[in-house]
Amino acid sequence: MTTPNFIIAGVARCGTTSLYHYLKQHPQIGFPKIKEPKYFSSLGIVFPHNGPGDHTVDAKIIKDKKQYFELFADLNNFKAIGEASSDYFYYHKDTIAAIKQELGDVKIILCFRNPIERAYSAFSNLLRDSRESTTFEEAINLEEERLEKNYDWMWAYKKGGLYAEGLKLFQESFSNVKVI
Repeated sequence: MTTPNFIIAGVARCGTTSLYHYLKQHPQIGFPKIKEPKYFSSLGIVFPHNGPGDHTVDAKIIKDKKQYFELFADLNNFKAIGEASSDYFYYHKDTIAAIKQELGDVKIILCFRNPIERAYSAFSNLLRDSRESTTFEEAINLEEERLEKNYDWMWAYKKGGLYAEGLKLFQESFSNVKVI
């Protein structure tokens, strides 16, 4: 069975999509057709998410183990096989053990950005998609309430930029963690 030997595990709004597209151009690197299957994060999430438009995100998540591994079936001719799900970092308390159990000690790539810039980028992304309806300041003040109501993690403007704990745990759990 063909499985990923590296994962771009996050963080959203920090260049993970650009990195994915750059790596995808390399003839020896293969990715499945779905960029963010989010399988490992789905294992610990309570569905459905309740934020505006969150149902569209939930609908794309691969929740079935067999379906997840089928994504890689046609990639056996590549030296490096990757997967990019930018929320694995945010849900690190659940994803690290699941990744380790299913894939072993795979290479992990983490992309970080100034947390304030990342927060504003997440806000702008949701605003662009007509999901956010407040000012940035109001959104920051509503974060805890929204997360308590089970909004998708993209609404975690402040909390999504807290990198220290997740980085430490990824580095302790995997032998090859690259930080960009």
